[in-house]
Amino acid sequence: FVRGKTYTRKDAIRLLNWYSDSSSTVYGYRTDKRTQTCPIFVTYHKSDELEESVRYEDELLDLSTLYWFSKSRRTLKSRELQPILNGDAELHLFVQREDADATNFYYLGRVTSENPKQTTMPGKDGVALDVVTTNLKLELALPQILFDTITAPQNVGISDIRK
Repeated sequence: FVRGKTYTRKDAIRLLNWYSDSSSTVYGYRTDKRTQTCPIFVTYHKSDELEESVRYEDELLDLSTLYWFSKSRRTLKSRELQPILNGDAELHLFVQREDADATNFYYLGRVTSENPKQTTMPGKDGVALDVVTTNLKLELALPQILFDTITAPQNVGISDIRK
């Protein structure tokens, strides 16, 4: 992978050497048991039209840290989260600015999980849903331009950022 370049889910699965193309079922994250690799896909700016249960508040805190939400209805004991939280899988972080970016995600690099916490987030009709948050720490800090590109408000075009 090349940091800052864009990849589709299908590209990521292929480059991680998974046996089969599982890209259509990798929404958010998934660990491949054979390769012990886990791509994590994040949409940075979520649409206000999304259901509350998938409107995660992922946030780049600085050039090296993404505050990340697991899928809702998960706890610190959820089996699917163990390879991520325990460091048993090689984690690769991919982020798209918004849904309008279609299937293209910027590759930000390898990450490790730090300081996981059990918390809740609002669901339908204000019902609290279990969720796990953690800091995903990048092995290498992001270039400022890539950070600015991802975190820029939705109504700002990429060409405006790069000026």
